[in-house]
Amino acid sequence: MVYHGRIIVAGETDSGIPFAGYAISGRSRGTQRRKLEAHGTRVRVSPLGELTSEQERLRDLIFYDAVRTKEDRLIVANGAQSDARTKGGKPILNLFDDFDPRDPRGTSERIMAQWGYEADPPIYTPRISLVRFPDRLAVFSMAARYQDRAAVGSVEVEADRGDRAWGLATYRADDDSAAPWSIRGSGDLPGCLVRIRIDGGSPREIAESLYGSLDPRFVVSAAGSTFSRGRWDVAVKNRFESEGDLPDG
Repeated sequence: MVYHGRIIVAGETDSGIPFAGYAISGRSRGTQRRKLEAHGTRVRVSPLGELTSEQERLRDLIFYDAVRTKEDRLIVANGAQSDARTKGGKPILNLFDDFDPRDPRGTSERIMAQWGYEADPPIYTPRISLVRFPDRLAVFSMAARYQDRAAVGSVEVEADRGDRAWGLATYRADDDSAAPWSIRGSGDLPGCLVRIRIDGGSPREIAESLYGSLDPRFVVSAAGSTFSRGRWDVAVKNRFESEGDLPDG
């Protein structure tokens, strides 16, 4: 199975209900010592228990609000670009406060440009984001490393009705290996999109389907969200709920 790392998806159910999802998979034990927690319509990436020394060092990168709602739109991100107002003690734009629906791609790119890719050498994980509207519009964006500089791209897609959702992941598969995406700009981003089969019509079913689509050796958590009756609802599925659930080793 393809290793995606972190992935964001957007689609529309067979009955026309807009949905989105977010999932985490990881190879390191530190990555797997996490879970998703739903707090109303907000979904946060949280530790399973006491932080390890590695998690403490990376806490600003690995613990964040992955899903937020504002007005009628859903924000999904693999990092603090979702709603954090500072980075390194300095003010910074974020998707929750600063996204402008009148200029969805422009504001997405400006926000992502300030954040850049993740400072986790030698991997330099891309930052990926989605702003999902209650119609068919989904705006994906990415900040990734290209050669020795940061590059940003965005793309608008219309979510298709049915079981084939659009997805944007942090890693690409190449000859049975995985490497972080590298883009030069928006022109490259459509080539980064993948198709993921997602079944179901409720947030729980979306989360479970997305979770089940990932490699069972590495999947950590998944969140699903659907828009109905004028609001976004969320649900999560975790591999582990506490430190006691972790296998030995």
